[in-house]
Amino acid sequence: MLARSSYGSERQFLFRCESRIFAKRIFNKPSTPNKSAISHAWMRGEKQITDISVNYTPCGHCRQFMNELNSAEKLQIHLPHSQNNPLHQYLPDAFGPKNLNIQLHLLDQHDNQLS
Repeated sequence: MLARSSYGSERQFLFRCESRIFAKRIFNKPSTPNKSAISHAWMRGEKQITDISVNYTPCGHCRQFMNELNSAEKLQIHLPHSQNNPLHQYLPDAFGPKNLNIQLHLLDQHDNQLS
């Protein structure tokens, strides 16, 4: 995963996440590898995700999660067989925060005044 830091420099982050399918098992959607990698980057102080490299096309749940990032409009998804795919190629007629007039997106800085 390539992430742009708050200082405008580009840093590459590699998160090893595996999607596994087990017969007759149901796993919670909140624990998908793509979401885990993005959440980890956010917890490490990243302010924007520009590119995501994955082995398989992200599931619909992950696509929607990525659509709520502050960089969704320019987010590129890279697959082994296809590079530089805009996220919105995978979300036709996308519905996200902008449709609801929500100004803050995932990874935007915000002070909740909790501390």
